[in-house]
Amino acid sequence: MATNLQSSPSVAHPRQMPNKPPAPPTIHGDGTVLPVPIADLPNTDPAATNDGIPPITECVDRVMQDYFKLLNGEHVSDIYQSVLDQVEPPLLRCVLHHTERNQSAAAKVLGISRATLRRKLERHGLRS
Repeated sequence: MATNLQSSPSVAHPRQMPNKPPAPPTIHGDGTVLPVPIADLPNTDPAATNDGIPPITECVDRVMQDYFKLLNGEHVSDIYQSVLDQVEPPLLRCVLHHTERNQSAAAKVLGISRATLRRKLERHGLRS
């Protein structure tokens, strides 16, 4: 069973609540992190996914398609770094939470060295 990290109601789509941060990710009991609350996930064929949860690539694809639609033809640049800057901090926070702030374990989960993890935490102001 999944537990939502925040008890407030989630928003089905970012356009419904402009200028507000998105709801926090949902973490399944087995440690699987979802980038959006379960209520916001699209209905998918359970046979094609893990327990009916779409793979992260599908979630990213959907969000990026929505993002480009919202741009409505407006020019955008440096999208790669922008996406990394927005995705990396919550990923690091969730993995650290999952590993009870054990940086060695977090680095192993992420597949990076502890030194790289420390640099990323410092870069995003997440070191405590």
